[in-house]
Parts: sequence; C-alpha cells; structure tokens
Amino acid sequence: MEALTEMPPDESLVSLVIEGLLHGDPPPFQPGDSCFGQPSLLLHRGHRFAIEVLFWLDGTNVIHQHLFSGAFHVLQGSSVHSRFEFRAGSRVNSGMWLGDVVLTGVELLRRGDTRPIRAGSAGIHSLFHLDRPSVTLLVRTLNEADRQPQLAFVRPFLAFDPFLKDDVLARQETMLGVLLACDMRTASCGWWRSGIWSAPTWCCGTCTRLPRLCLTRSSRRLPSGTVRGRPACAR
Repeated sequence: MEALTEMPPDESLVSLVIEGLLHGDPPPFQPGDSCFGQPSLLLHRGHRFAIEVLFWLDGTNVIHQHLFSGAFHVLQGSSVHSRFEFRAGSRVNSGMWLGDVVLTGVELLRRGDTRPIRAGSAGIHSLFHLDRPSVTLLVRTLNEADRQPQLAFVRPFLAFDPFLKDDVLARQETMLGVLLACDMRTASCGWWRSGIWSAPTWCCGTCTRLPRLCLTRSSRRLPSGTVRGRPACAR
C-alpha cells in the first residue's frame, strides 16, 4: 500500500491497458477463471503476487472477504466503501454460518485513493461503484490457503461460501430449468401430470410452488401454447 500511495500510477494507465489488450502483438495473457471485474485485465502474475486492472460498469453492494492481501487504488470513478465485521454464532454446515454482520465504517473513495486489502475476516467490505465505469488497480498476493473459504455475507446474520459446489444440487436446478423452459404441449405435458412437482426429500416445500410462481410471474416468456399459470394441455 505504501508504494501505491507514494508513487500513484499515472492516469494514462487505463488507456495503455486497453490499447495493449486490443492491439498488442501478442496481447497479454489473460486467465479464464477470474471472478472479479467487468472485466479484469491481468498486467502481471508471478510466484508471489499479481497486478490487475479491474473495470466496473454496474454498482454492487455484495459484502465479501478475500483470500488474498494487498491494496487497491482508484484509477477512475468513485465508490462508496463500507467495512463490516462478522460476529460468528452457530455453524449450519461447511458452507454456511449464522451470526451478526455489523457495519463498522463507510467512506467515499475518489480517484487517487488507496486502501489496503486484508485477507479473511479482517477485510470484510463492500464497494458500490457510483460512476460508469469505475476502474481500480489491484496489487495482491496469490490466494492464501489458510484463509479459505472466501465468504460472502447477507445482513443482518448470514455468512456463506458462494463458491461451494454441490454437483447434485446443480443438476437438480438445471433439471428444473429444463422443465420450465421446454415446450409443455409435448413431452413435458406428461411430466406435468405425473406429479413430478411434488416436493423432493431435500426441499423445504417452496419448490412445490415453483412452477406456478415462475409461470405466473414470467408469462411473457412462456412457450407458445401456454396460458398464465398453467400449460396449454392443462386448460
């Protein structure tokens, strides 16, 4: 952080980064697994740290923590920066905790401001980007294994792992999407009548109302031959 504060990057860096990506020969390598930025552009990645430029088009107030340490510097735009503390209570499972999500500070960040990033629970924060685009320079360590999982938070009491994968649940969600998106005048007509929408063992009961709610609220997206709230074959 001290280096970014004492020697802030020139404002022309944003233009140089865009030009290098679009017209570089060859353009700089960009990893395909980045979950930050809209988009994020990698400038350097070594054995111990990485440098990235993050573009943001949409404001977001997702409360989160990081698996890395470092600092970020506002190159363009402005953001509302909020800091939080999570006071853990009970553990639900390996991907969810209950407790208290407490706001500890709010500030307005403008071009030229630099702030530290602390890995894990010491660095819980959110950024709401006010300008389109907002651009930040990020200098960070690589992921620190002892800070896993990387949690997100929902006020006032929930912490969860947004990257936790459950393959069975993912397939169940995909199958529900297929049933809602397919042409219900044909094969799905039999599925609909078969009672497939009864609650499975893992469901709290909400999913028994899913077809009715989705079809009623999304009537403009219904397949041809359907009416509000039910398939054409059920008229």
